[in-house]
Amino acid sequence: MNRDRSILGIVTALEVERRWIGPTNEAVDIEVGGMGRIRAETAATRLLERGASALVSWGISGGLDPSLEPGTVMVPEAVVATGEGLLQTDSGWRKRLVAEIGNSIPTSMERMVHAEEVVRSRGLKRELRERWKAAAVDMESAGVGRVATDAGIPWLVVRAVGDTADHELPKVVTKVSDVRGRLRVSTVLGLVFRPRLWPKLIALGLANAAAGRSMRRVWALAGPDLAMSADNDDR
Repeated sequence: MNRDRSILGIVTALEVERRWIGPTNEAVDIEVGGMGRIRAETAATRLLERGASALVSWGISGGLDPSLEPGTVMVPEAVVATGEGLLQTDSGWRKRLVAEIGNSIPTSMERMVHAEEVVRSRGLKRELRERWKAAAVDMESAGVGRVATDAGIPWLVVRAVGDTADHELPKVVTKVSDVRGRLRVSTVLGLVFRPRLWPKLIALGLANAAAGRSMRRVWALAGPDLAMSADNDDR
């Protein structure tokens, strides 16, 4: 692996999350890996093989803390990986990033928790919040964190809240796209004939739009290195 210069490797699950990233340079490498921990680990490993010296889990998350609004940017101190304990993110890097964006975008450094599948119900969100003392949940950050931790390199989570703790997601949400976020047209067309779901889907769409606006703003404020510096002695 090439370690002669710092290369920031960014893992996203979905192509739409990739589109939230603005202009980059030769020191940024991006992998759209697909949904789930295993795919995230595979994507992160590819980035390491291409010379990444730091990793970021970038995208959307589900809110567990009822006080978090859509668009709140999670830069957690750690991710709870069930059965493995806490995967700590880089402290100095995290604080620098929050200092860059915190006056312009609502942010939280509370911990997140890993889930194996989309957390749809308010009850399960509440259970995860109470059990793990986590503010948000996602399906990929634990995978990125494990690869970074094993490689001994700094890593960070930067994810905006989409669906909040109060959102109840219809089951069909898990079927409208494949693991890379590509829409299944037949499923989407079928929603036209299910008007009772429209209010929930509209609410989810608005929440995800807020998340996208926040993530674009993060990139604009922090720049292509996301406030990473060469000094990572405080991780």
